[in-house]
Parts: sequence; structure tokens; C-alpha cells
Amino acid sequence: MVASKQEKIMKREGRGIFLSKRPTIVDLIKRRSRVISSMRGYLERKGLVEVETPLLCTHREGGPFAQFETEHPITAKRYFLSMCPEDRLKRICSFFEDGVFEFARCFRAEIDSESHLSEFTMLEIKQPNKTIQDQIELAFGLIQHSVLEAIGTLTTGSCDFRELRMISCYEAVKDAVGLNIFDKDIAEKALNLLDRAGVSIKSRTSEWEIMDNLVKHFVEPRMQELSFLTEFPLSLSTISRVDHERGVANRFQIMFNGIEIGDGGEKMLDPNDYRVLYEANSHYRRESLGITENNEVCEEFLVDMEIASPMAGFGIGIDRFTALVLGASIHDVVLFPKAYDCC
Repeated sequence: MVASKQEKIMKREGRGIFLSKRPTIVDLIKRRSRVISSMRGYLERKGLVEVETPLLCTHREGGPFAQFETEHPITAKRYFLSMCPEDRLKRICSFFEDGVFEFARCFRAEIDSESHLSEFTMLEIKQPNKTIQDQIELAFGLIQHSVLEAIGTLTTGSCDFRELRMISCYEAVKDAVGLNIFDKDIAEKALNLLDRAGVSIKSRTSEWEIMDNLVKHFVEPRMQELSFLTEFPLSLSTISRVDHERGVANRFQIMFNGIEIGDGGEKMLDPNDYRVLYEANSHYRRESLGITENNEVCEEFLVDMEIASPMAGFGIGIDRFTALVLGASIHDVVLFPKAYDCC
């Protein structure tokens, strides 16, 4: 791939020289810092405790994804770089009455783009004995507070952060493409729609992947104002608690400016349910991604879930959220973007 002109300048000048000539980027970094500080203060005033969890994990995380790997240079022990601290926070949040939060460094095997970074910062929150509505209200208050800190107002020329907007996944998909997410053949209909739009997906038999791409490509771009997408179909429940009577997952996504900035809800608790899901994901990693080593489920996680309290929580991508609020590129709100070869 040919490097862009900006990338060549950044590599030739060095990052310090580059920033010395661009005070607007330095100002963005300062404003990002204020946003994080305001979030930390807001959560602490709510009684949540800030914690830290490992970046080097002894087991792969439960999702159906590849992870960055490394090896201890002395012991040769294999470690996996954290994709998300969620499971580790679940193991300990029951011991903190008002919950815990972490501003975590995360690593995902993705191509850096205008909306994704392979190394990024995530705010992850877990609270015991809370509902999905509790989490939506906490997330909305947190976002309002940080927006005020960042830009000094809840209304801008294009966005209004004063109103809590909630829309069900059923309504959003119906409005976007006219499909009913509860139809028995919804996956087939969604796949046909994705094919016509030229969207390529890895597994044409995974209902989760099909429906996830349907939401990503047809629903997200329509949600420009800050909105909370709720009541997901069971195929998109992931690790959320399921309401079997209503046939929906108690999960929500936070949408802003046509892109997802966060995800949360009430969390699955039964270790047997986790075992079934995580073993299925392990099978997917083995068969579809070719990952055969260190691919077992973490038994210690399942043991800890045996004594865990009911819990809910959410995560927000800090880099993406800050860039959108400040009207900047995601690469301009981090000090060392991957376009710069940091040594």
C-alpha cells in the first residue's frame, strides 16, 4: 500500500516535530484529556470504583475473533493482548456495591481506518444488580456531562444532546429496509439484501454475522443524532440476558453520527450458558480462523461466574467518541496513530 503524503511527512519529521507545527492537534489531545477526566469524575461521584485489569491475558477471550499474541522472553509463556476487559470486570464487580469502571487499552486485529483503530482506549463499566434502563440512564448522563466539558453546550449546529432518544431494533430495521427482524426467514432476507448491496461477510451461515451486518450497513448510517438502539433479536443477544417472554435481548447500542460508539445491557450470568457460547466461538476460531493452539475456554472465568451477582454494564470507545464530539479525525485524537511508526 502506498503511504499517503501525511504519513510520509509524519515519518520523516518525527512525531514531536510534526506536533510542534500543528497546535490544533495538540489542542485536540488536551480536550480529549478533559473529556476523560470529566468522565472519571462523573463515575466516581456515582460511587463507581476505578480498577485495572491485565493487558496480557493467559487465555484467549471468549469472542469469535483472532487476538494479538506475544511470548514472555524468559519463560516462553504465551499471552494474548486484551481485546476488552469486560469478562475480567464481570469476575470482580459483585464485590463493589456501586460497580467498577476501567479506561482500558485494547488491541483488536483490525485494519486501522477512519472509524477503527487496532490499538485503542475503551471505557468499560460493570455494576451489580442493575437493569438495562439503569445503564442507559447512566450512559446518557455520562455522555451529556462529557459533551458539556468538551464543547460547552449540549446543542451544536448539527446535534442536540438534550434528549434521550430510544428506538427498538425492530423499528429501526423496519424503517431502514422494511424487514421484520422477527420473521423466521429474516436471515435469508437480510443476506439477499446484503448481497445486492455488495456487502461481503465471512460466514454466510452465521445468523449473528448476517444480522450484525444488516444493522451496521443499513441502520447505523441513519442514526445521526445520539440514539440508543434497544430490544435486539435473539440472534444478536451476544452475551446479554434474554427476555424469553418477549423474545428479545436486554441489550443496547449507542449510536451517534451514523456509527456505533458503545454497547451494553444486562449480562448473561449462567456459567453453563457461557460455556455453550464460548465453546461455539472456540469451534469457530478453530474451523474458520485456523486457531488450534491455546483455544480452550477459561475455566476460572466460569468458576467466578458461579458466585457473581446479576449485573449490567456498557462500554464506550473513547477515541471514536472523542473524535466525533470534537469533529476531528480519530487519528488526530491519539498521540501516536499507527500512521506514525513509533519506536
